[in-house]
Amino acid sequence: MEQNYDYHGDKTRVSRSSLCDFYFRSPRYYYWKHHGKGAKDESEKGARRYGSLMHLAVFEPSAFERVPVGKTPTTPNQLFFVDSLFKNPGEDPLILYMDAYKKVKGTEANKRTADAMVEEYKPWLDAMQMGLNMVVSTVEREELLRLSQHIRNYNSITREIFGATDGQSEEVCHWLDHKTRVRCKAKLDYTIRSIRVMMDLKTSGDASPDSFARDSDRYHYHWQPGFYTDGMYYSTDTQVDILPENFIFMVLDKNPPHEMGFYTLTPESIQMGQEQYAEALEKISICIDQQKWAGLDATGIQQVSLPRYSLNKHKFKTV
Repeated sequence: MEQNYDYHGDKTRVSRSSLCDFYFRSPRYYYWKHHGKGAKDESEKGARRYGSLMHLAVFEPSAFERVPVGKTPTTPNQLFFVDSLFKNPGEDPLILYMDAYKKVKGTEANKRTADAMVEEYKPWLDAMQMGLNMVVSTVEREELLRLSQHIRNYNSITREIFGATDGQSEEVCHWLDHKTRVRCKAKLDYTIRSIRVMMDLKTSGDASPDSFARDSDRYHYHWQPGFYTDGMYYSTDTQVDILPENFIFMVLDKNPPHEMGFYTLTPESIQMGQEQYAEALEKISICIDQQKWAGLDATGIQQVSLPRYSLNKHKFKTV
């Protein structure tokens, strides 16, 4: 399994989510978030970290058991220090600490502070030596183990999925788009080649079909089946003889009693996703070549409408 830090830290390739930022937000927003000052923003790392732990607990429980228990960094200085550990493997953590805080190296007071910080975050050093890029708190470990067991034993569908002997989790694909030559990447949650199935775990505040349909539109899940299948086909990492025929979304309600839904998208939805990300790759290839990243058109006032499903729902209620 490729470390999450390595995967997310590779800015030379576009992922589905970064390509969605380019296509649905703007090229300027994409560049700011993934290559500019936004790339240093820590605000999303907490949610991404918990999601990584969730996937590890569900799809790789033995690996999750090895994640050291420790304190999660919360302040900017703590985050900077832990981030420095992974960006500078092999460096003396005491020096990294004092560099991060921009203090005079060698003073007794600073050394005592640095020693305390390194001792407090020793589990992070242990994790790094084990090839991991995260630790878990005691409360998180208990919660994630409980949710993992809940998911894996939810019903006959999940028992069959996780009982498969050829299930492969967290597979990373790197490839070059055959038309635009844009460098791409994807991380696949779970694939079962014997039954030609690819699966993706989603968490939501509502696991019902209507809610998942809205989430699919809002978060552009309809790009995943085509983009990930292309990733497997063109991947330079693995040789795939048989491609998945079904892309199944497992949706977990984050709230008790943690109901689950299992969904596939319609062929029309998947085709729209394929057409959109193909268009996005063409446009981003031009931006990369020209190094020009246009923002939103704000030259005039535009009129917008509520989403069609919202208008249709209102019409249905008034009939």
